[in-house]
Amino acid sequence: MLGGISIVVALYLLYISYKMIANYFIGKKTRELKNIYAKLYELPGVFIRGEIQLGFEIPENIHVKFSVLDRDEKEVLIIHEGDLKAGSHVYLFNSKDMKNGDYFLNFVSEYQSINKKMIIQNWEILSLHIFFYFLFQSLFFLRKKKC
Repeated sequence: MLGGISIVVALYLLYISYKMIANYFIGKKTRELKNIYAKLYELPGVFIRGEIQLGFEIPENIHVKFSVLDRDEKEVLIIHEGDLKAGSHVYLFNSKDMKNGDYFLNFVSEYQSINKKMIIQNWEILSLHIFFYFLFQSLFFLRKKKC
């Protein structure tokens, strides 16, 4: 009976040792791989209006494509495409010329691809002009009716 328990304990210790050794080697590779990935900066919110800053940080010199895709994943705007040095890179993005709707901020390098959803909601100046036009017309009509 004592021999059977010893065998079970020995097998358990071998299993734990195997896991520790495997985690050591796998964990070391994982730490090395994380150093090649880019970090995309957070958007100021899901809803985008006007000019905002978009950016990312890369740990090494690399070729990247930073663009905006529409809902059908068609490229609408290329913010940057080319080789970049390691470090932070920030770009000014103006959404005023784009239609309201759902878009994706797209980052592509040889190591990874990141998409972040953003919703562009620009106030349309024409609709505001029409709103104020009808507001003043109705106020003028009410004023004229009282007299």
